[in-house]
Amino acid sequence: MNKLSKFLRFFRPIIFGLILASLMTATSQANITVFPLTIVSSVLDGAGIGFFLVRNNGDATDEVTINLADWQLDEAGNIKFLESGSTTRSLSPFVQYAPVNFTLEPNEVQRVDFTYAQPNSGAGDQWFLFLVDSNEVTPIAETTGEVNTNIGVRVGFGVKVFVTDPQAVSDGRVTGMRLDSVSDPLSLIVRFSNTGNAVLRDVVGSVEVRDVFGATVRTLDISPFTVLPEGVREVRVQELEDSQPLAAGDYVALAIIDFGGDVLVAGELPFTVD
Repeated sequence: MNKLSKFLRFFRPIIFGLILASLMTATSQANITVFPLTIVSSVLDGAGIGFFLVRNNGDATDEVTINLADWQLDEAGNIKFLESGSTTRSLSPFVQYAPVNFTLEPNEVQRVDFTYAQPNSGAGDQWFLFLVDSNEVTPIAETTGEVNTNIGVRVGFGVKVFVTDPQAVSDGRVTGMRLDSVSDPLSLIVRFSNTGNAVLRDVVGSVEVRDVFGATVRTLDISPFTVLPEGVREVRVQELEDSQPLAAGDYVALAIIDFGGDVLVAGELPFTVD
């Protein structure tokens, strides 16, 4: 087992802490903060550069370790952390960065610089992830008895780096819809597939519910979401819980998605309210 494999094996128990930390802002209560958490970079002559900052906001000295990894999104949009170089669109094997380990005094800021190569130009967007692991442990529970035991999680951050390919193709389609509930509240699931080789960020849209006369009786907004190339997302769309229920009858739900391409894509689902 190589060093990174051992690191990832150790890291699994603190993934929950990493996910929470990834959502933190500069006002976080964690000892360290990282900025930015998402970097969009472009390649020039087959290579690229970038940096991020790590700051110690605590009152004690902290030890920080940085490793490379990969990630994917599942259909619900949750991040799946993977070993470096394990995905087809990973650039992590071609990344160099420094420093790898460093000590931060209170209020000290460390800049982490990185460079990367893109050997497969024209292959579409690619990405990788920096795992920024702090020595800080945040208590989450304490047991009492003959032996006192403190339970905590290590605080970590994930810095996602997207490398854009100017030749990447943005494309997608609605590949399915299903009714989750017709009342209390009206709820539908829209399935969207990224059929291009560009990362689709801030995908938005709406679902229009139309009656047998073609009149729109409901319009439900789809919150922005991200879909990686070859990826699929299932997004839930629903009314407010206190909305007036639909009257009995036949309806069509029309999902209209804007993924940033030249056209909008749509899917429809007929359904009946008894």
